[in-house]
Amino acid sequence: LLMSAVAMIAVGSHWHGRLSPYSNFYTGRLGTPIILIVMGVLSFPLALLLVPGLRRDNYRALYVFAGILACMVACEIGCAVASFEYRHVIGAAVRSVVLRDLDGCQGTGLDFAQRTLACCGGPNGSHDYRARGLPIPPSCCPHGCQRYGAHRASCDYRLEGLFNRAMIDVGATAIALLCIRFMGVLLVCWQAQRVSADNALVYTVNQ
Repeated sequence: LLMSAVAMIAVGSHWHGRLSPYSNFYTGRLGTPIILIVMGVLSFPLALLLVPGLRRDNYRALYVFAGILACMVACEIGCAVASFEYRHVIGAAVRSVVLRDLDGCQGTGLDFAQRTLACCGGPNGSHDYRARGLPIPPSCCPHGCQRYGAHRASCDYRLEGLFNRAMIDVGATAIALLCIRFMGVLLVCWQAQRVSADNALVYTVNQ
């Protein structure tokens, strides 16, 4: 349980940190890494419930643990499904935001993405600036636009690739760990049933 919690927090934190600077390009669709982090953090106090249940042979505590863990598994299933579903709408959403920025803000909102992702403009690259009568910004060029020219890759393509990788990693992590946790639910239920049966036997013998 704790190993899977650490893995969830690590993957969720990594992608949340990577995607946060670009959240304005895909507002409202970057919550799945946060779900992983929350599920991982909640696993630590949940583990404390398992310890007394095992040490004192308290089958009620074990059943409560299994029920909460099952709810977390359901949340992880939702996280995995949402991650893979988001991949189908990321491209169109990113392109619309990039084009809106080019039309309304004259490309200034793309500066950070252009510097960090080695890209330029929207679907048509640097031609999107020329088509709007705008100069190609320095962030489009690795070492000066006059000498080396602008990056060839479009920013919507780079951003879509980044978001896709994030959703695949988050979804795959959620699926792998929820399978482990589901096995944990079954094992805890089996242990609780065994403890309950043993307690009933002891009670019968004492009678």
